[in-house]
Amino acid sequence: MLREETVKKMFDTLYGEKRKNDNETDNGNIQQYICFMLGDEEFGINISNIREVIPFTRYTRVNDVPEFVKGVINLRGEIIALLDIKLFFNIGSVLDKPTRKTKIIIARDTNRDAGFIVDYVTAARMINDTEIQPTPKNVEGISAEYISGVVHTGDRPIILLNVNKILFSEVFSEF
Repeated sequence: MLREETVKKMFDTLYGEKRKNDNETDNGNIQQYICFMLGDEEFGINISNIREVIPFTRYTRVNDVPEFVKGVINLRGEIIALLDIKLFFNIGSVLDKPTRKTKIIIARDTNRDAGFIVDYVTAARMINDTEIQPTPKNVEGISAEYISGVVHTGDRPIILLNVNKILFSEVFSEF
């Protein structure tokens, strides 16, 4: 299980001390992201929107909720809604083929936490905001409102998700 403190230590180990004041550089602001796979696509969530990363675990099903809400988990006494984020984006289901690498990213906003089921976590990355390109209108069926931008690193793009829009989407607000 990766808690917020562990994730931050991981970044310090990988990237050393924060650069300048509050991760600012002469050419932009560096943000920390946890990256993960959903099928063949890589996604990222800003670390400020991640409470922790835990192994996939058993969950309790809930009736009368959207199909992408798989149920709830009890995380140290707190009930957290569990979302199959691939189903939310209408690009399949993580639960079709869960593996030992399947993780739950506990995403957070000021008023709401939710567990996003992902295929696996790929890396913790430092991304300069000058590298973030504008959001395309539609990425593999995903509405642009849920994407904060795209970064090209190496051989594949990383789609950066807007957690606030997901957690406060009209579909999710029903739950």
